[in-house]
Amino acid sequence: MSHVSLPELQVWAERSKLNFTQIDSDLDEAISASVLSRLAPVYNTATWTTSTATPSLVRKIIAMEYVSWKISAAYAGDETESDYALRLLGMAESLIAGLVAGTTVLTDATDQPVNDEQASFYPNDSSSALEPTCDDRSLGGPVFTMGVLW
Repeated sequence: MSHVSLPELQVWAERSKLNFTQIDSDLDEAISASVLSRLAPVYNTATWTTSTATPSLVRKIIAMEYVSWKISAAYAGDETESDYALRLLGMAESLIAGLVAGTTVLTDATDQPVNDEQASFYPNDSSSALEPTCDDRSLGGPVFTMGVLW
């Protein structure tokens, strides 16, 4: 199933130059996979399988990249790349970078971004409650404390 609709594509294309009547499912799948895989470290994209489940900004990014690729394909024989296609692709890439960096927010996402920047230490509280084993002797309570003279 497509992640974008025809009206979402057409909004980025001049109707007299590029009028969409159907969605190229292979191109849509390739672009969607690329965009979602880049957002996967930050958001849980596994549920974004349809256009209704995918946040609107992500759909706009996919649509911008789709139209950019279609315009680039139309001008593939020319020596110069379409400035508009490059601008669309640049906007999409900028939005992806903002989402990954956390400076752009998905207002209609059902789940919050994954925060992997929390410091984690080993042993943690749960590992300190365990008994030491032959494989991992660091489990268990502390074996020394700071500020104690021996």
